[in-house]
Amino acid sequence: MPENESLDNASGGKKINWELILKIAGALVAVGGLAFGIYQYSGQSRKDKDIMLQKQRFELYFKITEVTSKFAQSSDPKESEQLRKQFWEISYGQLGIVEDETVIKAMKKFGKAVQGWERINEPPSDFNSPSDFVFYPPGEGSGYTFEQLSYELSQAVKASLGD
Repeated sequence: MPENESLDNASGGKKINWELILKIAGALVAVGGLAFGIYQYSGQSRKDKDIMLQKQRFELYFKITEVTSKFAQSSDPKESEQLRKQFWEISYGQLGIVEDETVIKAMKKFGKAVQGWERINEPPSDFNSPSDFVFYPPGEGSGYTFEQLSYELSQAVKASLGD
């Protein structure tokens, strides 16, 4: 029997075009395979993005905790100024992409303390080192050193990363 010839259907004499059916089935399999491939790619792409974001979060958290701990210990005017600038650069820059609410809260508290430290170090005043500074938040009776605030930030980072 020739390839293009249709067969009679036993139930009513209608002709079945097997070639057309096979072409349609092949097309459906191809479309299904393409859709499955796109689905897998998009899922993998999402995983890759999550991994990249987690890596970036870890790197930025490590950097900001390093900067704040060094700032807390600093007694050198030039080093303190450099670390202060780094703190604000990280705070206003990339950290906003990855930080969660716990870290935001700790960063704001540390930032308010830095602003207080900046005010007492405005010229013509003498240099007051971050290691000697105590921050008294409005409405709170007790003060905080930069060491304490840096530790609070590191604990917020630890919680954000899931311990």
